[in-house]
Amino acid sequence: MTLKVLVIGYGSIGKRHAKNLISIGIKPYVLTSYPDNTNGITFLQKLDEKIHFSHTIIATPTYLHYDNIVSVVENQGCKNFLIEKPVEIDEEHAKKIEELVLKHDLCIKVAYNMRFLKILQFIKDNLKNMKNFRIVKIYVGQFLPDWRKDTDYRNSYSASREKGGGVDLDLSHELDYMIWLFGYPDEIIYKWSSKISSLEINSPDIFKALYKFPNFIVDVELDYIRKLDRGIQIIGENELLLNVNFISKKLEFEGQVIQDENLFNFNNSYICELEEFLGKVKTNKLTTLKEAISIFNLI
Repeated sequence: MTLKVLVIGYGSIGKRHAKNLISIGIKPYVLTSYPDNTNGITFLQKLDEKIHFSHTIIATPTYLHYDNIVSVVENQGCKNFLIEKPVEIDEEHAKKIEELVLKHDLCIKVAYNMRFLKILQFIKDNLKNMKNFRIVKIYVGQFLPDWRKDTDYRNSYSASREKGGGVDLDLSHELDYMIWLFGYPDEIIYKWSSKISSLEINSPDIFKALYKFPNFIVDVELDYIRKLDRGIQIIGENELLLNVNFISKKLEFEGQVIQDENLFNFNNSYICELEEFLGKVKTNKLTTLKEAISIFNLI
């Protein structure tokens, strides 16, 4: 079957998907009002009912996801969708997408690409060797005005709760990989989000939560405030079992310090994500719609 792939949205993530599709031999169609001169892309100003897409990637602001899916289903009959995270602005809107799945027999996955990082697969493979760990610390933060250099952060969807902004939604990758590594927690001990900085936004700029698992707890912290920082620590009794820094691309494990850029290749994680979505490989790493909806309960 010839794959005809539609990308809706041509911001930074839409451009990345389009470029990566070309790199794996697929010439995408891109629906956008802001086309450029990139070779290999067919730009569309509106959906063409004569083109029947096999797969659609939704890369628009969060609050548009449901309407985008409806328009493609009604105009094209496409069944396979990859939605950029988070799936929608809240659980209620996400469940409307669930209803579409049942009504039209859709296959929907959510683009939490960090599951495809080799460093996270390394952690998953070695959890059984890290006995008696008691604390997991997962953290990520970046000063929001530094995110998109050519855009006023105050005009971004991140700044608006109504459009699906807020650090808890924007940086929910960390919660997704938590459930991929450890499963769903037995108990949500604590969760809190607020706006505490001087940023001119109406969405939360900090989120903190504590989740209880059978023999350990996971402490999660997300913010729009700090200098760029991202990592995970697994802590045993009187022992740091694993320390990963995604920014410096450094792994500390079993007394060794390992710096291997291949473990932290984010663009490769996006390509692997696309290859699974398009059926070229099967690793069962793609986040299901049910898993993506469950994240709303965690936040």
